[in-house]
Amino acid sequence: MGQAGKRVQVLFITLDPKRDTQDILAQYVPAFHPSFIGLRGTDAEVARTAQDFKVFFALQRPDSSGIYTVDHHAAVFAFDPQGRLRLYMRGESDSDAMTHDLKLLLRA
Repeated sequence: MGQAGKRVQVLFITLDPKRDTQDILAQYVPAFHPSFIGLRGTDAEVARTAQDFKVFFALQRPDSSGIYTVDHHAAVFAFDPQGRLRLYMRGESDSDAMTHDLKLLLRA
């Protein structure tokens, strides 16, 4: 994204705050890029936010060793500097298409 990318702040929001502690997010999220920020809240806050944004997730039953997965729908929401939702992209969207759309938004 070049210089335009400096105007983008990426936030990862966990759907499993019990497992994704602050320490775990501090290690995991910057592995994608050092400028990315990880967010977490209470179970109730996460559930309410997921509902508000129509993001599906379901914690699966743990196996005998306590290991479990979280089924979820991946999504990217782009907000403008005033906090208005401007773009929704499915998590499996093509990265070139995502970059194109973000660059268009940054020109506005």
